[in-house]
Amino acid sequence: MWIDHNTRQSGKTTRIVEWAKQNPNRMIIVLDETRRRCLRHLISPDRVVTLREALDGVLEGRCFEEVGIDDADAVLMQMFRRPIGYLTMTLGD
Repeated sequence: MWIDHNTRQSGKTTRIVEWAKQNPNRMIIVLDETRRRCLRHLISPDRVVTLREALDGVLEGRCFEEVGIDDADAVLMQMFRRPIGYLTMTLGD
């Protein structure tokens, strides 16, 4: 798993799109429809789903190997309806 932790306007979204383009079986989850519309000129729209769609099961039955999450902090805050105060992750497993 790659973690792209950087400042605003530093190219994180461009990098996740490039990551997804390297493998046709990669999807990107974005916070909302507005964000998806911003990406439609960079990658095929069927490779980008909103958080709501992902939670509603849109990914079920779709052929993909990996999922990238653009602006994961915003996605997590939306999922839990409050700020995320601390996050741990295990890398390399």
